[in-house]
Parts: sequence; structure tokens; C-alpha cells
Amino acid sequence: MLFIFYTRTCQGPQPCQSLSDFGLFFIVAAGAGLALDDERVVAVGFIVVHLLSTALFVASLAAPAFLGLTGPYLSDSIVSISIVIAFRSQFPFVVLLSLFGCVAGFLIGSKLNVSG
Repeated sequence: MLFIFYTRTCQGPQPCQSLSDFGLFFIVAAGAGLALDDERVVAVGFIVVHLLSTALFVASLAAPAFLGLTGPYLSDSIVSISIVIAFRSQFPFVVLLSLFGCVAGFLIGSKLNVSG
């Protein structure tokens, strides 16, 4: 997501994912679902991964404000805009594609007996 954010062509807090980005999110999630053999681990892992990735994304965007490299007024707006960008770039499409990818990968893996 950071690569997409830093190489995007649109301005402001709007997400700029292309169809290939969405496909990549789905394929990575399907690979993760394929590697797991318990549906509870797939569901909990999906939630934990999205929460952690959102926290890391916000932290990387707001790092200058957290490190004190900006003024006090600018740091508040940087943190709030970082949170808005993180949620707009994930919801609803990336989260749904990731969920469907995890489920599809798990179902394919259970049919093929790929994992353990």
C-alpha cells in the first residue's frame, strides 16, 4: 500500500488503486488462505493482518509528525489525514477482496489438501 500511495497520480486523500492493484491484493490473500488449514485461523488472521497493516501504514505516513519534525499544528493535521487516507484506501474494496481471497484460498487448499 505504501508503494501505491507514494507512486499515485491523484491528489488528496482519495485512493488510487488500479485493477492490477486489486488483483494483487486478491492473489496475496488467496495465497495466505491457501497456506492455512483451519478456518478460525483464516478469520482471525484476516482481521489481525488488516489491523496491523493499517497501523503500520498510518505510522509510516505520520512518522514526521511522531518524530517531531513538523510543527504542532501541522502534526495534528498530518495524523488525521493519514488516518483518513488509510481507511479510504482499504474500505470497502480492498477489505472485501482480501476476505474473498482468503476464503477462496482456504477452500481451494482444503479441496487440494495443500496445507499440512
